Amino acid sequence: KGQLFFDPSVPQSAMVHCYLRGDAGLLEACHARAQERSGVRLWNQLRGRGHTTLPQMRTMVGGPAGDWHYFEWSAGPANALIPIEVAERGWRTFFEELGHAKSEE
Repeated sequence: KGQLFFDPSVPQSAMVHCYLRGDAGLLEACHARAQERSGVRLWNQLRGRGHTTLPQMRTMVGGPAGDWHYFEWSAGPANALIPIEVAERGWRTFFEELGHAKSEE
């Protein structure tokens, strides 16, 4: 909870910014492990902090704005053909990996 949000929350175009909270290296490592397990790549690369003054970042529990990183998620024609279950599997596996990593800290 409070680890992910989308800007805008309801897409207005074929692309949305996805914000994740946490250390960029940890997020990328968890993504790599989740991709190996699930076969789903959720993003190509994290692109930095993005709009670190968004109200969502100020109201979510814990962590400074610097803890947020974003990537651009394309919802173009090819990605629209991917079944929702595949995306859910990728995200579920990613958050499992992130949970395991944080419990080991």
